[in-house]
Amino acid sequence: MEFLLNGLAAQGALDNSIVIITADHGESLGDHHLYFNHCWTLFNEIVRVPLIIKYPGQRTGALVVENVSLVDIFPTILRAAGIDLPPFGDGIPLNAISVDAQRLIYSYFWISNFCVISDAWKLIYYPKNKGGKYINNFFSEYPERHLQLFNLSDDPAELHDLSGEEEAVIQWFENSRIRDQRRREGAEYRTSGVSALTPAEREVLRSLGYAH
Repeated sequence: MEFLLNGLAAQGALDNSIVIITADHGESLGDHHLYFNHCWTLFNEIVRVPLIIKYPGQRTGALVVENVSLVDIFPTILRAAGIDLPPFGDGIPLNAISVDAQRLIYSYFWISNFCVISDAWKLIYYPKNKGGKYINNFFSEYPERHLQLFNLSDDPAELHDLSGEEEAVIQWFENSRIRDQRRREGAEYRTSGVSALTPAEREVLRSLGYAH
């Protein structure tokens, strides 16, 4: 990161740039008895990734302690550039996230296998495979479980599944948006609010190597 920032500074572009460092997923390095795995399971070693943002002209740092998502990057960039946010999308600019908001953060492996985080609670939903077994049978120490529930404050390593003890918490998740997610299983991904590119926009993409 120092090399990148020094390079931008040498070109006089640092104060006019927003720099974002992140990753698409983590990696299991012995966690939950898995090695070099980032598929199938959705434990924190997979879904938690670095997210470091340097704003134009920024001189001091700040830490966002609320749960955030990679979907927040797009609206964060727009807000920093002074561009109005589109009417579609689930992301929130990082400087607009409320401490008091009870937000649901989703992560997916395929559409049917997902987890939801709200405050300290995390629910992992596993679908069945074609053989009728739950996907996590093959990879974790929690066989024959359709749901896993963890209290991340008390159990950050996600070693103690509370799905059999905290029915009220599971019901809260169910009453939120879990049913909507389950109805999406196997559904084709669709976009909304997308318009055709103008010739000028196509030329910009072509100049950047993103179109032919």
